[in-house]
Amino acid sequence: MSIAATTTTKATTTEATTPSSFSPSLGLDVALSTGLQFATLPDTSFGIEVTGVRWDVHDPEVVRLLTLALRRNLLLVLRGQPCPSEVQLDAFLRQFGRLVLETEDGLVPIDADDLPEAELEAVAVLEKDLEADIAVDIAEVEADADAEEEKPAADGEEQGFTISDVDDTDEPVQTV
Repeated sequence: MSIAATTTTKATTTEATTPSSFSPSLGLDVALSTGLQFATLPDTSFGIEVTGVRWDVHDPEVVRLLTLALRRNLLLVLRGQPCPSEVQLDAFLRQFGRLVLETEDGLVPIDADDLPEAELEAVAVLEKDLEADIAVDIAEVEADADAEEEKPAADGEEQGFTISDVDDTDEPVQTV
């Protein structure tokens, strides 16, 4: 499924030497301390399989690698780890940013006590912009419907009759 990785040692001026392994599937050196392994998915044009994810580990390097893997491959298939509890999954996913859970009515409840004032103002502006866009779209649909009703008959079309039937000669029968 994947090509054997080679173990190397990565050293930078700011960090100590970290043992790592090159992942051909990801195209990066992966620190061995993360426990992550990446493999391409067979017979697919995108996606990558990830094993070694630990739900209880909060490591910025794991977040960085999973984010890069998702951006490069568009799909992560997490295999070989036990199913997380809801609490473990929430804690793990919060490392990637604020969680927004979809609701049945499509509205996302926002707890104003949890958000800074600047973020609340940004949400209010976005909401007003969205409402304005919706109002414009509704007005365009109504204008199109009105224009369709007022549309005059095309040249050569007679008004005041409808085609009610087709006779044996496949000619329309007009009724006035």
